[in-house]
Amino acid sequence: MGCAAPHNGRMAERRTTQVEIEVAGTPEQAWRAIATGPGVSSWFYPTKIDGRVGGSLLCLMGPGMEARATIEEWAPPHRFKAQSSDFGPEAPPLESEWTVEPRDGGGCIVRVAHAMETADARWDPILADLREGWPGFFRVLRIYLEHFADQPVALLPLFTAVAVPEPDAWRHLSGSLGLSDAGVGDTVRMAPAGAPELVGVVEHLTAQPNWHEVLVRLADPAPGVFSLAMYMMGGKTQVTLNVFFYGESAPERAATYEPMWRAWLERRRVEPDGVEPDA
Repeated sequence: MGCAAPHNGRMAERRTTQVEIEVAGTPEQAWRAIATGPGVSSWFYPTKIDGRVGGSLLCLMGPGMEARATIEEWAPPHRFKAQSSDFGPEAPPLESEWTVEPRDGGGCIVRVAHAMETADARWDPILADLREGWPGFFRVLRIYLEHFADQPVALLPLFTAVAVPEPDAWRHLSGSLGLSDAGVGDTVRMAPAGAPELVGVVEHLTAQPNWHEVLVRLADPAPGVFSLAMYMMGGKTQVTLNVFFYGESAPERAATYEPMWRAWLERRRVEPDGVEPDA
């Protein structure tokens, strides 16, 4: 164990946070979902993992947005640890430990624990963002392991930002999708003008000030997960729309639908003056 350098006369502290979720399946299935490239790509973003001590982990989260880490410990199917230095030359390394814990009676607990060795509180927002960000992805992981484990996947990722308050943006887009009055367990038919129809069951809803999220487990025209989230950041409403398609036809389906959904999202943007473009 090494010693960290002091900051402004104070010795470094171990700052930590962790997130966990209970999932279906065997430890081996959960391990494949968190410790292999195809597995992580099935509920997060396209990912490549060289599974060994000294191996690399690369997540492609969008144009110019990459997360890299080096694997320091590797103990399948229960635990691995990786370290990342992606947060700038002055930032302390981020340590991430992933574990799979079997539960009596079946299923597992998947847990990620993050840590930084620093006395500088300015890096605390990194840990806070991770703590707040993982639950949404973990909910997709839970659906994937319960209904689509080990199936091929293709992701349709869309992002945009609008200069109106988040509640107005949510009301606008959820109404366009027919989700305004939907509740968990409801079957919904999303058939917005100019985009392919999607039918599925609402698995999760979040409705908080400046934060909305809906997850729909798709059944038609293909198995998958539809994820729509909106939140305030940088003075604008950020809109993230991810559609995971599963099965042998997933790549073809995603390639066909991507330009249509992208065009739809751009047409449905709410402009700062409140004028809504034609559907």
